Amino acid sequence: PPTVSRYIAVYRGGNKDYSHIVGASILMASLASVLFSSILIVAEDYVSITLHVPQIYIRIFAIAMAIVILQSPLGAILTGLNQLYKNAIASSIAATIRTLLVVALVMKYGVYGYILAITLGRLVGLILLSYFTLPNIAEALKNVGEWLEGLREVFSLALAVLSTQILSFTAQWIDSVFVLAFLGIRELGVYSMAMRVCSPINTIRSIVKNNLMPVYGEIYGKHGLNGVKKTIFNLSKLVSIFVSPTLIVLAFLMPYVIPLIVGEEYRMAGILSMICLLYTSPSPRDLSTSRMPSSA
Repeated sequence: PPTVSRYIAVYRGGNKDYSHIVGASILMASLASVLFSSILIVAEDYVSITLHVPQIYIRIFAIAMAIVILQSPLGAILTGLNQLYKNAIASSIAATIRTLLVVALVMKYGVYGYILAITLGRLVGLILLSYFTLPNIAEALKNVGEWLEGLREVFSLALAVLSTQILSFTAQWIDSVFVLAFLGIRELGVYSMAMRVCSPINTIRSIVKNNLMPVYGEIYGKHGLNGVKKTIFNLSKLVSIFVSPTLIVLAFLMPYVIPLIVGEEYRMAGILSMICLLYTSPSPRDLSTSRMPSSA
């Protein structure tokens, strides 16, 4: 999805046709969803025995994952078009319906009802995203012959992005694995508490990144790399002025706030949270050549 958003934003900035990117992204997602769900359904007996769950759960999960995969390019298309409000509308409506269905179905059907509610909520999101991107999909269907060229463009960059995301996902979990293996379950609880306190910072960072990405793409399409550098230079100063002092204050409050809320046994979590917040705050320790703090 980030690759699709980037290409669409850059093409828009240069006033170029991006319909082949739209078509290529939907084609990739369709093939991936069919492949993934087919593997799960074919192997449902083995998976069911291994995980000790009924086969119906595996089938519903396969459908749910197919829906999630199909949602990805649609959301990316809207992001590239800088129509994030449509993404927000679809997500909010889908989340609300999913929550209501969970409450209604779990009480009657238990775990099966929960899985079904999540799947139906995802389906609502897919329908809404399809509706919002319908004009772009219709335009892409006029240029089916150019989809292969779009696949070549997207796939070349997608491999690099995918490998980065896999490494990032591994990095997010490997530390918890080591803490559990060498220090035990109690220390893992302390560590998890500290990381949970810092997680809103990552959420804010993701929101900022998702909002700025199509803007940067358009600027790059219009003015090239120098235009993007100038924008990042100005933005990094704003981030440092407003965000960094706030995070520093929060960091020094953590050793006192966390024990007060959850108990003295989690005092070390407060210290870890302080270190985490100080590290993730934008500061002069970042490379001056980048101007954009790596943590921002």
